[in-house]
Amino acid sequence: MEVTLALFQIGVSVMFFHRANSSFIDRRVLLPHSDSMHPRGQRFLAGVWVAIGLTILASLVANAAPAPQWPQYGFNSRHSLFDPFEHTLNRSNVADVSLQWEFMTGDGSGIAPLGGPALSGGVLYLAPYAQTTFIALDAATGTVRWSYPGTSTFSDPAVAGEHVYTASLDGNLYAFPTDCIGTCTPTWAVPVGTLGTNSPPTLSKGNIYIGGYDGRVYAFDAMDGTQLWSAKVNPPIQDPLNFAPAVAGNQVFVSGDFGVYAFPASCTEGCAPLWIAKTPFSPAAAAIVADRLVLVADYQGTIYAFDSATGNLAWKGNVTPIPHAIAAAHGVAYLASGNGELVAFATKGCGQIVCSPLWTSAPSGFALFTPTIANGLVYVGALDVIYTKGDVLAYPAICLDGCEPLVTLKLGGANETPIAVAGGRIYATTVNGNVDSLGLDQ
Repeated sequence: MEVTLALFQIGVSVMFFHRANSSFIDRRVLLPHSDSMHPRGQRFLAGVWVAIGLTILASLVANAAPAPQWPQYGFNSRHSLFDPFEHTLNRSNVADVSLQWEFMTGDGSGIAPLGGPALSGGVLYLAPYAQTTFIALDAATGTVRWSYPGTSTFSDPAVAGEHVYTASLDGNLYAFPTDCIGTCTPTWAVPVGTLGTNSPPTLSKGNIYIGGYDGRVYAFDAMDGTQLWSAKVNPPIQDPLNFAPAVAGNQVFVSGDFGVYAFPASCTEGCAPLWIAKTPFSPAAAAIVADRLVLVADYQGTIYAFDSATGNLAWKGNVTPIPHAIAAAHGVAYLASGNGELVAFATKGCGQIVCSPLWTSAPSGFALFTPTIANGLVYVGALDVIYTKGDVLAYPAICLDGCEPLVTLKLGGANETPIAVAGGRIYATTVNGNVDSLGLDQ
């Protein structure tokens, strides 16, 4: 809308300038053997102004930001948890954010957790863990666009093009058309191994990568659901592969029981890992990729940075356990500590194997979870004593030791899943089944 208005204003300005100032042009521009401008000269200058206007229009179109989106877990296939297109909320106005709407999947009093949302085309997609219904909401109003009544719970969704994808513990990976109305019918559904999954799907270059409850990682064609390959990561039956694979370049990175596994993105059945970077304790979250490094934290609070090409350790650091997923942008990696602190490290390390944080915030007094980065702010979901109380804390992305949040935003329940920030809105799901949309009053 803003770009369309700008184009209209420039077009009107060009026409007005030419018509209203033609006499000015006649008086000021002197042509040989003429006391006034020849009509061809007027047309030439008019053409110049039109060309200038068109150049400005082209520049506006080329630099226009895409529609607000948070298409999958971690925002992109690298799971950076960073939205580079958010330019509305900032340090000066985030304290003015208020609740715009709230949608409840339960009555708000019980444990009915929601997975993280996906946003695309003005639609917010949700997977309630305590229900068997997959839901699409109008992102502006929170009203239901469509739903699918399944038989088991669904995973965090991912959306691309004309389909939204989610997996279920009923055993299948689903593709739904995004233009559904009312009750939706899947375009296709294919089994994920023999046990299904609650791992979020990761979309990259037309393929879907996902972990299975049987401990394997799977690759599917996003067009028709054809299984491309699978590979063993965790021992079968004993340990599900719950975390979303990260994809960067031509590699797939998976957090398994014994460390991080790297696979080629294009492979065949029984795919062998390119490398395995073992950790003494299991990773606590999905790996992310930043600055050609694979970053992950384990359950004992150690942060590892492995070279994405070789799996060699580049650096490591420590926070109070138990940490959660890492977010990274502009050379800085952020994660929450078990002390309720936000901790920042340099993604490329410190020139040594063991690195100290760049800064550590003051203890928040809350249990903090996964950070999200957007427009110079780091948003962190929190649990405030009990699951029916929660918050979003907004910190400045550049800070010092003892840093305090700029604002603490109240939610309808505790937030333990990544927050989506896009188009000037904050979308946060809660443990007791709410999804809250916060933004500036219009």
